[in-house]
Amino acid sequence: MLCFNHPTQIKFWVAWIRRSYSSNIKSMERSVFKNILPSFTDENTEKDKAIVAAARESGHVIHDMTTGVQQAALNFSAVMLWHLIEQQMLLFYMDTLLTPEEVCGIRTDPTIHKKLYRLAEFHERLEMEKCSMKGLPSWPMVEELRLVANAVKHGPGESMDALLKIRKDMLRPYPVTTHEVIDGPYMGYGFMPASGTGVYVRGDDLAVYFKSAASLWSEFATAL
Repeated sequence: MLCFNHPTQIKFWVAWIRRSYSSNIKSMERSVFKNILPSFTDENTEKDKAIVAAARESGHVIHDMTTGVQQAALNFSAVMLWHLIEQQMLLFYMDTLLTPEEVCGIRTDPTIHKKLYRLAEFHERLEMEKCSMKGLPSWPMVEELRLVANAVKHGPGESMDALLKIRKDMLRPYPVTTHEVIDGPYMGYGFMPASGTGVYVRGDDLAVYFKSAASLWSEFATAL
């Protein structure tokens, strides 16, 4: 009993996506840019000038720590956004693409949960219904966001390798400067993106990711 076979249910989900999913993303965006990121220090303030001066006398430890926390906040804002999108996809999947028996199995049987409760299965079911997300204009940037989130959480691995191919500028052992170039593969061992080193998400990157996430759902609703 898939919602794609029932026009009334399709209309319900189109309205829900446009109202709820887009609202969730925009609310998170406001919180990140108006509350979370501004709560960290800015070197232009008098307080921060004092911190920088004190840090210089102690080997830059204080300043480096402050900068690391700021970068970690940027990095984890990307992680947070990706997991919101992921959970939105899985909710839609559970409510529209699975049978009641499959939903029950996911909730009660660990084996079925492991097999079915996956984004790969979600996308496969969408493609069976001839309504893939992967062909939508905003998909490439959302896929980049997924790679960033995994690289921040897990460090070196498949996602970091894939990210290196498309966003070499984001992966550095130290903060990005205009003249830095990675010669050969960057594996990231010895650096901790969760602490603000090794992966450098910028505010501009986040703004693009939020816009792309909202656009993806808008495009998908139109496709439905």
